[in-house]
Amino acid sequence: MEFCPLHFGDRLRVINPRGTIGLVTLWSDVGSVLSRLGERGADLSEGSHVAVAGTLYGGGFKFLLRNLLYNPQIDTLLLYGIDLGGSAQLIKNFFKKGVSVVSGAVTYVPLRGRDVKACRVIGSDYLMDDLVTPEMFAPPPDIVHIEDSGMAGAANAVSFFRGYRPRGRTGERISVPVPEVARLNYPSEPRGQVIIEDSPAAAWRSLVSRIYRFGEAVELKKGPRLELRNMKVVVRKPSIDEGEFLENGIDMETVREYQAELLDGERKSDWPYTYGNRLRGYFRRRDGSVIDSLDVASDKLRVDMDKVSGADLNPDSRSAFLSLWDPCSDLEVEGGRPCMTSIFLRKIDRRLELTAVYRTHNAQRAWIKNVCGLIAVLNYVCERAGTVQGPVTVFSHSISLDPGELESAQGIYEQESGKNRFREDPNGHLTIFVDGDEIVAEHWHSGIQLGAYRSKKPGALQYELTRNNVVSEIAHAMYVGMQLEKAYWCIQEGVRYVQTDMPGRPGETGEGR
Repeated sequence: MEFCPLHFGDRLRVINPRGTIGLVTLWSDVGSVLSRLGERGADLSEGSHVAVAGTLYGGGFKFLLRNLLYNPQIDTLLLYGIDLGGSAQLIKNFFKKGVSVVSGAVTYVPLRGRDVKACRVIGSDYLMDDLVTPEMFAPPPDIVHIEDSGMAGAANAVSFFRGYRPRGRTGERISVPVPEVARLNYPSEPRGQVIIEDSPAAAWRSLVSRIYRFGEAVELKKGPRLELRNMKVVVRKPSIDEGEFLENGIDMETVREYQAELLDGERKSDWPYTYGNRLRGYFRRRDGSVIDSLDVASDKLRVDMDKVSGADLNPDSRSAFLSLWDPCSDLEVEGGRPCMTSIFLRKIDRRLELTAVYRTHNAQRAWIKNVCGLIAVLNYVCERAGTVQGPVTVFSHSISLDPGELESAQGIYEQESGKNRFREDPNGHLTIFVDGDEIVAEHWHSGIQLGAYRSKKPGALQYELTRNNVVSEIAHAMYVGMQLEKAYWCIQEGVRYVQTDMPGRPGETGEGR
């Protein structure tokens, strides 16, 4: 039987179609892994035992399982490479622990008259359909995990290949369809959406929910996507709460590894680029010396003049702009181009703000990890520059969800849409009261009164508040509209008006009389 992929055939490297080993390189580049193994003497010829090699970032796991069912001659999965997303443990958990049905987490379109249920791989947060189960693999493939992706790990992999003997696993090909996640698309402006949240995890959940609900269907070379463009997300308090991360299924070990990688100037051989290398070890001055952009920017922003002698210091500098994009190579190369293209650092009101721009972004798998890396960069510069941390803003020119991986996105959306959560309006709040036969709306922000509006008619106040951009949050606008109508009704009926709290707001609002 020859290996024949049902899914992602264009991304897999077929070595020997009659082979019986599937090489999963996790997050490492397939070409780099094959080169390293070949240098150590691994047989990767057309006559080797390796049938196919490919990456696994996590989201494509259900497709890997379907490829295995369709190719029952694969008796062993060799996991070898850098694992930043927990893909290796996901594979082990599926075959050793199984799956459990999760009620109400995801809604699928019925398939051939059958209702499809959502399952979670036990010991992980990965959601998938119940059409593929561990019991369908009889017997299951052997899972061999070699964790070290360097030369020592390569030597271990070569030893495994030399000692490997096929089990002679046979069976009929099983083709399992992929069910469609039920999703109602809502029209919106896809080019200018904004999210403002306090924590990284809350911002990520809002982002995934926003794209799930309003993402525009587009067709890319790599397949269909749900996309928003020029997305702006502001994280006002960019710190990592481990408890909050664990609640959202975000692995802290993976986060720490990624943060360390983003500050590491050495280029990893498994990847065509790394952000750390682009920031600290890639670009060169005219004299040929390497420029460490993080250190140079830190010196520019340093507030303690005694720490650096003779440096051109400007704590309020607007020139701490770090570019990761190399037009000499990135415009023409296919693949291997950095997604993050720039970082801008600016000290405002004694706090250092960071703004990052990404040309393309995977919202579900990459965004939260990227923001954690940016927090590490911000902390590093703050420590060197002698200042304190401010907000992180992320612009994504193209940010998307893969329609084939919508199970977890729908679960997040359902949870977020079911919350009655108060959101502070960034533009301030309104104190509304009645003065004689007039309605008065005072505009406040951070304890400072920014304006006062009065009229006998709610419509006139609505016009003034809109013209001056007093209200920006939808929930706040609806609340203000109801309060204005209530105040008008009280005046007409001769009843005392009392402003009620905005639903979901904790404690006293400071609004109303």
